[in-house]
Amino acid sequence: SSGINAEYGGSDLDESTRLILEHGKRVVEILKQKQYSPINQIDQAIILLAVKNKLVQWIPLNRISTFKNEVINYFKTNKTGIELRQELAEKESYSKVLMKKVDKRLRQVIIKVTSAIPGYDFNDYGKKEE
Repeated sequence: SSGINAEYGGSDLDESTRLILEHGKRVVEILKQKQYSPINQIDQAIILLAVKNKLVQWIPLNRISTFKNEVINYFKTNKTGIELRQELAEKESYSKVLMKKVDKRLRQVIIKVTSAIPGYDFNDYGKKEE
C-alpha cells in the first residue's frame, strides 16, 4: 500500500480516503468521450448508474474504457439490455425496480470484463458484496 500512499503525496491515507480517491479516478476515466462522437444520453444514464452504485470500483483503471464500451454494447445488442434501454428512453423518471434491473445487468457486464483479465482478483478492489 506504500505505492498508493506515495501516489497521493506520501501521506498515510486511511482506507476510506483511498477508496474515495480511487473511485474518483474511475469517474474521470468513465466520463471521457471521444471528440465528435458523443455518447447517447441513455447510455450516459446507464454508465452513471454504474458510477452511482460504485460498481466501477471492481474495474481496474486501465479497463474502464473497455467496461464503458461493453456496457453500451450490452444495452444495444442483448435482448434484455435492449428492452431495458428502451424502457429508460421512454420514462421521464426511473423507478427503483427499473434501476435494480439495470444494476443487475451492469454486474453481468462487470463479470464479463473482469473474467477476461488474467489473474484478476475481486479482493484486490475491495470487499466482495455478493
